[in-house]
Amino acid sequence: ALSFLTRIPVKNFSYEDKHWSSAPAFFPICGIFYALVSMIPFALFFSAAFFLSSPKTGFETVLSAIAYTAVGAWFTRGFHLDGFCDACDAFSAMSASKEKRLEIMKDPRIGSSAAAALFILLTLKTACVFFLFLNCFSFEDYDFSAFFLCVFFVVLSGAFARFAMVLLAYLGKYPKKDGTAAKIVGKAAPSAFCFALSIILFLISSPFLFFPDGTYL
Repeated sequence: ALSFLTRIPVKNFSYEDKHWSSAPAFFPICGIFYALVSMIPFALFFSAAFFLSSPKTGFETVLSAIAYTAVGAWFTRGFHLDGFCDACDAFSAMSASKEKRLEIMKDPRIGSSAAAALFILLTLKTACVFFLFLNCFSFEDYDFSAFFLCVFFVVLSGAFARFAMVLLAYLGKYPKKDGTAAKIVGKAAPSAFCFALSIILFLISSPFLFFPDGTYL
């Protein structure tokens, strides 16, 4: 799962069919790694602004949000962005047949529809992260509890996004007999799905374990 979804190197490993059916179990964990690595720029900017007592203008939050999006794209090798662009190009061809759309998705070139959609996606992602963390930098005194709570929600979003892949791999049906994802779509084992679901449920319930009185809200 790590070698498939991230840049984390896994030595002396080769894919086999049995791996494709069980690997989705750990996709949410990969999402947690993705979120934490992407949060490194935020942690650096937040710490620097705090210890240097620099004026809080919100500009550091803008830089952090941009860095978050950039680091996330680098950490995943643009894997999800590439698939997103392929899908946008294919579905923007309204009069194309199913076979033609599959052909468009295999085309390595990017079309105008995909370019526009990618720009909007990255802009919205950066804006969402910016507004999520804006209050952490805007208080008169830096609020570390708010910062770490925002980190938790970012981690939760990373895990949820990868769990969506598990859900599709478990319930989905691949449109061709062969292809890039033919070994995983519709092939995820039930045990892998249940394990991934348990990770998500634990993350959702974890705030109640540490803050049973609901103060984290």
